Amino acid sequence: MPRSDGNHHRINQITNKPTYEPMKKIYSTLVMLFLIVASMAQIREIKGVVHDENDKPMSGVTVYVPETGAGTITGSQGNYSIKVPGPKAEISFSFMGYKTLKLKAGDPKAKFDIIKLSPDNLLFDEVVVVGYGTQKKVNLLGSAENVSVKDLENRPLTSASMALQGTIAGIDVVQNSGQPGEDQGSIRIRGVSSIENVNEPLVLIDGVEGDINLVNPKDIESMSVLKDASSAAIYGNRAAAGVVLITTKSGQGSGKLKVTYNGSFSLQEATALPEPVKVLEYLDLKEEMFLYNGEIKNFDSDREKYISGERVSVNYYLRHFRIAPMHDHYLNMSMGGKNYNGSISIGYGKQDGVLKGTDNEKISFRSNTSMYSNNRKFFATLNLSGYRKDMTSTAMGTNQTIQDIHRAGPTSIFKAYNGLYGFYGRHMGQLEAGGRTKNISNQLTAKISVGIEPVKDLKIQGSFATVYFNSRNDQFVAPIYTVGDLYGDVQNKVASFIEIKNSTTLSTTTELTATYKKRIKRHDISALIGASQYWWRNEWEMARRDNMSSFTPSLNMGDPATQVNDNAINERATRSLFARIGYSFDDRYLFEVNARYDGSSRFYNKKWGLFPSVAAGWRISEETFFKDTGISNYIDNLKLRVSWGRLGNEYISSNYTGYPTLSTDSYYDFNGTQVAGAAITSLSNKDTSWETSEQTNIGIDIGIWNRFSLTADIFYKKTTDMLMKLPIPPSLIGNVNGGPYQNAGSMENKGLELTLNYRQTYRNKMYFDATFTTSFLRNKVLDLSGVSPVINASLPIVHMEGAPVGSFYGYRMAGVYQFDDFSWQNNSDPSVPLEERVYKLKEDRPVPSEGSPRPGDLKFADLSGPDGVPDGKIDLDYDREIIGDPFPDVSMSLNLNWGWKGIDFNMFWQTVLGRDMYNQGPMVVPFYNDNGNVWKEMVDKRWTADNPTNSNPRLNYDSKTANTRSSYYIFDASFLRLKNIELGYSLPERWTAKLHMSKIRIYAGIQNAWTLTNFPGWDPERPSTNIASEVYPQVRIYNFGLNIGF
Repeated sequence: MPRSDGNHHRINQITNKPTYEPMKKIYSTLVMLFLIVASMAQIREIKGVVHDENDKPMSGVTVYVPETGAGTITGSQGNYSIKVPGPKAEISFSFMGYKTLKLKAGDPKAKFDIIKLSPDNLLFDEVVVVGYGTQKKVNLLGSAENVSVKDLENRPLTSASMALQGTIAGIDVVQNSGQPGEDQGSIRIRGVSSIENVNEPLVLIDGVEGDINLVNPKDIESMSVLKDASSAAIYGNRAAAGVVLITTKSGQGSGKLKVTYNGSFSLQEATALPEPVKVLEYLDLKEEMFLYNGEIKNFDSDREKYISGERVSVNYYLRHFRIAPMHDHYLNMSMGGKNYNGSISIGYGKQDGVLKGTDNEKISFRSNTSMYSNNRKFFATLNLSGYRKDMTSTAMGTNQTIQDIHRAGPTSIFKAYNGLYGFYGRHMGQLEAGGRTKNISNQLTAKISVGIEPVKDLKIQGSFATVYFNSRNDQFVAPIYTVGDLYGDVQNKVASFIEIKNSTTLSTTTELTATYKKRIKRHDISALIGASQYWWRNEWEMARRDNMSSFTPSLNMGDPATQVNDNAINERATRSLFARIGYSFDDRYLFEVNARYDGSSRFYNKKWGLFPSVAAGWRISEETFFKDTGISNYIDNLKLRVSWGRLGNEYISSNYTGYPTLSTDSYYDFNGTQVAGAAITSLSNKDTSWETSEQTNIGIDIGIWNRFSLTADIFYKKTTDMLMKLPIPPSLIGNVNGGPYQNAGSMENKGLELTLNYRQTYRNKMYFDATFTTSFLRNKVLDLSGVSPVINASLPIVHMEGAPVGSFYGYRMAGVYQFDDFSWQNNSDPSVPLEERVYKLKEDRPVPSEGSPRPGDLKFADLSGPDGVPDGKIDLDYDREIIGDPFPDVSMSLNLNWGWKGIDFNMFWQTVLGRDMYNQGPMVVPFYNDNGNVWKEMVDKRWTADNPTNSNPRLNYDSKTANTRSSYYIFDASFLRLKNIELGYSLPERWTAKLHMSKIRIYAGIQNAWTLTNFPGWDPERPSTNIASEVYPQVRIYNFGLNIGF
């Protein structure tokens, strides 16, 4: 018996038995030749012309054969030619704004010589990315919306979060600042659901949790927002504040390399800055202030110096703010075929700030690669992305810099004759000496996914992702000197220091899912089951030294005796099981059930929570009785939706709620001797568990005349077992705020959302589309476990039962004190000079606990007292009330697009009505710190003896009342804004073809182009917790750009 194939041939020779090897080779060769000839016989070329709905040739239509990956684009006369492998091969014809047409090569009914495409006016045909999959909007049961990425690709967005502003009903996005690198938006989906939990939505970028502001907006292929509990329940504990799903660009299956470049150059200016009065008027007003304060001050000598030029007045706004440039570049290369697709991109942006000393530089890259087997039964995907951000701000921080600009009146010394800067000019001195705050952050994300379809309709997929993030923040205040006079005779050394903070985070996500989809006659069944594990670890360290000996930003240059070090390490993890079952009958009756079972390491005893949801829909327009009526001639889609779901929230500041916090920097007294030791500074609660949010949603989708679509949703969301730290007696651990996180209190949000779309393509290839959104939201705190109100110690903000969360809180302004509220010498003789009067408040007038009022000062209402009735005193305990609501009554937006023969035009309008904003601090309070600026807008409105208004006080600074919180500082922050306007032109294909290019487009636009508001002095867009005047201004951007495609 032979031992191997190699010996088998030798044995045949020895035994002289005939061998069949040559014959086998001949037969194999013949069979292969036959198969090749047969295959070549099946391959055929299909030619034709593509027309639009008006029978006009369409250029630029993509013609694609998925089986082979072959693709082409129609020429200027709509001509195409493509080879197909056989009659079963599918050919697709696609063009933006038109419905994709798919035909079988062997279909006898197909007329390939003339292909006619139809406009895609029906918006319900779009596909929405949902949790672990996609769904056609026409079959969607939850409240989920797509963001039109096409409308955003040329806007000068430095932060992807701002792409959500005004684009989807029910989402409130407020830009935090106009500072480069800090200009991201705070996102609230259907209101605020928690007091101490994070209210930002969960953001998944290609399935990996991440920061929406770290994605290059031009990398985004699609962005979906899951608003209700039924659509978000598949994410369970992380989805109480909503979910944003971002899919980045991957290669297209055209078989050809595509290269695109988008570059822009912009100029920025502040949208609004308060205007100060000039120096001579400033001196007049300051004399007036002293007069009403009972003093005589004469600034004639100062006036003469300014008039003669001996002294020069400085407008600090003009010295510190500027028109700043910005440029952005993005390059993408993509390619795809039958067995692969891939995309590689790189982005670079540099933005100088409108405040000198601020800028941001960022470089990013992204690579998405997918490989498929011939039968598409197996695939593997690798996603890599990263970025580096280098952000610079002023040495003492932008808030301090802008505060000092407000506080630096026109008589303040900016720079002395010897070149040294004055106290308020020290920020410019720091900039020249190398003082700055620099933050450098780096992130690298990697994800690998593999999938297999072992049997038809069943897909199993596993993925592993890791995210590495590092941030280093260096703050260096240089050891410069400031002067107290123009000649530099009085000099003071600035308190210098260097502080370095370094933070490193590593996280991993592991997931395994199995999906099954099957259609049996009129029954559609889908199922999903999966498991997920998330792990997160952060290491943080800090070092600081004061009294720098040189201008070198190094710890070694600081005084070792002042050295301070600190560090911390935190870890947390979650583990989850989830499932979804969907069923539809005849595309009319739709049902879906989701459930997720989550466990969190943050909790001790009660780690696990179950978060289910159910949803149902009825497509009335698919019913026979509806189709038989005349209504179907007008309404082509009508669907009712209803859903309910429960979500969890665990995003609190503590990672270890079951363990008390032990501090090692405490000291004890032993017989008069201070001895270092440890003490508990924060208590724990081992039974703390999930904060729970339940939401009910009822919606309707309507399509009219194949042009209009209307989506309306009403919702009710209630949060219970809110995670809060309730006040504790200070005798326990010496800290009233050191209590543990507890499940206490409840809150509700309810609202109405409307979205109206219109889309039309006309005979002359002109198109027009419009999207209008509006949202109504009401928020209310229902229960605070007996501790209402919870008053913020440093901000005029309160959480109170029966009121919106975070309401503004303070005294109610009851007018302005007038002369008849006081008595003075000689029985209030009006002939007594103002500067000699000694005022005494009349007995029937309430007495404020802060400061000594004079005529022209703010008057507050006496609301209550210890006995529940007004007691004649104005004090914090009984006379404060809710004075403002940070939530808008209504939000609206309108997005308009128009195009014709290569010209495209876009306008995006946004309006917010009924939002209150608190604004107090330097400039709002005149003469702040005795030498602050005076806001020009206040001058004509001020109280004077000749203008005894009851609406505005006199111009005065009193350190005892400068920070008194009252309704006087509540402003109407409603606004109507032309958020973006853009005009572009794409060169005709007959021109670009000669240059071997597929696209050349030039465009120009303005962001934050125009604003109508009653909010004075500053831009009305800011977070409600930013109540001070020292905010970095929002910016208006003049943008010019170029799009190129190869």
